Amino acid sequence: MHAILSQYVSDLSTSFEITEKDESKLFEYFCNYVVVSKYYLGRFNPVDITTQEDDASLDGIAVIIDGELITTVDDALTAFETYKNSLSVDIIFVQAKSGESFTKDDISNFNLGLQDFLSLNPDLPNGVYNQQSMEILNTVVANVKKIKNKRPNVKVFFCTSGVYNKEREIEASLRVIKKTCENTDIFNDVEVHPFGRKELMRSWGAISDKNEASLQLIDYIGINEMPGIPQSYISVVKAKEFLEKIAMDEDGNIREEVFDENVRAFLGGDNPVNKDIAKTLNGEKASQFAVLNNGVTIIAPEIAIQSNTKVMHLTNYQIINGCQTTNTLFENIDKLTDNVEIVVKFIESQDTDVAIEIVTATNNQSAVENESFYALREKARLIQKFFDIQRNDDAKEKLFFERRENEYRNKVIHTTRVYDVKELARCYISLFKFRPHDASRYVKKVLNTSGDIIFSDKDNECAYYCSAYVCYKFNTLINGRKNDAPKYNKLRWHVAMLYPWVVHGKVENIDPSSKKITAYCDKVIKSFLNDSYTENFKKCQEIIDSIDIPTDDQIKRAKYSNDLKVAAEMYLIKK
Repeated sequence: MHAILSQYVSDLSTSFEITEKDESKLFEYFCNYVVVSKYYLGRFNPVDITTQEDDASLDGIAVIIDGELITTVDDALTAFETYKNSLSVDIIFVQAKSGESFTKDDISNFNLGLQDFLSLNPDLPNGVYNQQSMEILNTVVANVKKIKNKRPNVKVFFCTSGVYNKEREIEASLRVIKKTCENTDIFNDVEVHPFGRKELMRSWGAISDKNEASLQLIDYIGINEMPGIPQSYISVVKAKEFLEKIAMDEDGNIREEVFDENVRAFLGGDNPVNKDIAKTLNGEKASQFAVLNNGVTIIAPEIAIQSNTKVMHLTNYQIINGCQTTNTLFENIDKLTDNVEIVVKFIESQDTDVAIEIVTATNNQSAVENESFYALREKARLIQKFFDIQRNDDAKEKLFFERRENEYRNKVIHTTRVYDVKELARCYISLFKFRPHDASRYVKKVLNTSGDIIFSDKDNECAYYCSAYVCYKFNTLINGRKNDAPKYNKLRWHVAMLYPWVVHGKVENIDPSSKKITAYCDKVIKSFLNDSYTENFKKCQEIIDSIDIPTDDQIKRAKYSNDLKVAAEMYLIKK
């Protein structure tokens, strides 16, 4: 494998603490991560979207519904329960070959696997992950009435570490794959991409490199310095230049990553507000757009303006308000002339709290799902500070709470040590709310319907840290394929619930706001300071084995959690 690409593959495996030694498998993880990251902006582990058993020449499968990565049928069903009737759905297939060339035979085998899989009744052997993906695809097909254009889109990637030279035979083989997908009549839009090392390295760079841009302003005014904001400006720029320099990548696609700190994702062209924006852009008042539109707000830890040329330089910037405007401009880019201008507000701030206040203040114009604002609660800030303090203890693992999405994106941190709002919620409700069945489900729905289930003002921060610690340590056993841990991967949230009981030798219901919680959590965390914790996890697995193995459906039901609690009581009494 090419030396630089090999280093990138190594960087990824280090980031996710993957102990796999097989180079071809590591390359699969890398390709799947790079490809899916083009379409899904949240955190995910490449192991979770990579086939592990019989793969029928399919190394990676991912389903993205309405911007969410779907990994279970329950996730898919819940996604379609929404009131929306025009959900975007992308199906992604990846085949990765670590060799140095594109070959017709490899592509033909990939096509055969796709053809069989897309029959929706495959004959080739398929492992557990493929079978689960098949069930998700069947769920998508059953809900086409709720999908944009009444059919999902499909993105197919054939990846190698070699160089793609557009050879006739290879291009013809790729066209055959496209026909295979089109002939199923399942998909609306079909894309087939050959990804060689140049494409892979460029995509990896887009994920890991700094976010920088320079923009020519028509005019601007400065705003006085204020606490936490050393400088800020209000400017007018040409809308097309704003798109090309700030919001689009070199391939002409929208740069989704610059909206990471925007509370709302793009609501689509059918949204009434966005329809009005498009109407203005396509009407006689397009030249008045800067007056008729609220504009865009950009925040960055570092901005610099050249007063003589009126050029603004930005580093690691985020569009925190104006996602709808920017995306609607992008959808109408062919209508933009030099007469179409837009107001852009630039704010420099390295203060996280100031940034959150600005995000809140500039994103209050339409309904936002509850989960988007969990991170803005005062308790969330206190929990993050608690995590920060704990990292000063060299005896403990260095864990991070990512209160804001992708807050640690450009930091050299193992990805498996970073817990965002949804993942921390899963850990917490498993250990201290005894709801691992909900953690196994569509946690976004749980957060939006459960009020103060997490981040209550009364909660002690140590409970959240303890929850993440337990889940992290079991995850290291899963990734390291130790102690049969991978066998219990689907039950990892149930293992997390059991672990404190095993450490304390009894089933207890300790309120996270009680005085006892600090000592309770300390004992759990101290259990990890030597290798004996692996025996504790073995006991958790023995408790699980002491009752009937649950089906996928039973895992997501409260009854199984309750049965496991009873089993734990009986097991610990005997011990």
